[in-house]
Amino acid sequence: RKVRVLYDNDKGGREQADRVQRLIGESGIADELQVLRWPDGFPDGCDVNDLVRDPGLGVPSVVGWSLEHSYKAARQPKLDIEHGWERADAEPEVIEWPWPNRLRCGTYVSFAGKRGTLKSTIARELVALYTTGRPMPGCDAPGMPAGHALYITAEDSKATAWDGLKRAGADFGKLSLMSAVLKDGDPLNVLDHLDEMRELIRRYGIRLVVIDGQNSVVGAPNISTDMLARVNVSNKLHQFAQKESICLVGIRNEDSEGRALGPQSMGDLARCILRAEELPPDGTDRYFRLVFERISDAAPSTHPPLPYAVEDLGGTARRILWGKTKPSPKDAINEGRARRAAATVGRADQ
Repeated sequence: RKVRVLYDNDKGGREQADRVQRLIGESGIADELQVLRWPDGFPDGCDVNDLVRDPGLGVPSVVGWSLEHSYKAARQPKLDIEHGWERADAEPEVIEWPWPNRLRCGTYVSFAGKRGTLKSTIARELVALYTTGRPMPGCDAPGMPAGHALYITAEDSKATAWDGLKRAGADFGKLSLMSAVLKDGDPLNVLDHLDEMRELIRRYGIRLVVIDGQNSVVGAPNISTDMLARVNVSNKLHQFAQKESICLVGIRNEDSEGRALGPQSMGDLARCILRAEELPPDGTDRYFRLVFERISDAAPSTHPPLPYAVEDLGGTARRILWGKTKPSPKDAINEGRARRAAATVGRADQ
């Protein structure tokens, strides 16, 4: 069965030809599909009837001419193509930011740091703030309304992750947690379960997904070259985030030189790159900063490094103290004097 598509030489004709090509081509009902491409020089709005009625157009045989100027359409096109005329009335892209000017939807986000920089604690606090609609660190207002989040825990047990999320004040009614072990006991490879994750994301309207311990849940792919790493890991995660319009945060450890473990292309593709860095200690007190190395869609002045410290709550429990910085030498002297004065008063009262 052969089909010839001969629509008018105008915007409406081109749009209708594209629709027919998609419908017939994807259905596979035609053995051959030929679509007319009007050559330059014909007036706008011209159609096949004009070719027959007007000898001045110089088309002695409409059948032969149409075959000469038609192209064979793919029977089952797979390419996702948009044409300029289809976007004439399109609205500008609206970027949604779970964390304003720092974490955006529609991309993979690389979050790396050396062990002990509190990446998991930070991630759980961010998830808790998002599910409750509270402002993120360094912000006066939330970037998005309270929403559902998915947290995948690879380094800690589900019980530990739930405890940390509860401590951070997460809304459990807007939270799903996934273990790094399948129900049958096999290790989780998220790349093999993207369809199941997509169903979960769409069912609950999830916009924030955190993979805490990314390298533990992507199997053992061949990443010996940049090309293989992109095909086997990086592209799959980034394109999944793009298609589902989610903020997909992948947490990875760094080596001793500060390089994130795993494919380098994860950082190349990510539109948001975060790094947790530990600063020189002050006695027994530890100080850190969260650096936003690349936020592609926001001016650098909107996301300066964010300092933080940590409060030990006993056991493995921690709390992030956002904005706390290492005291200056002058502050340290004043603090020491205040402590000595308080101690003197205390002894006088005894």
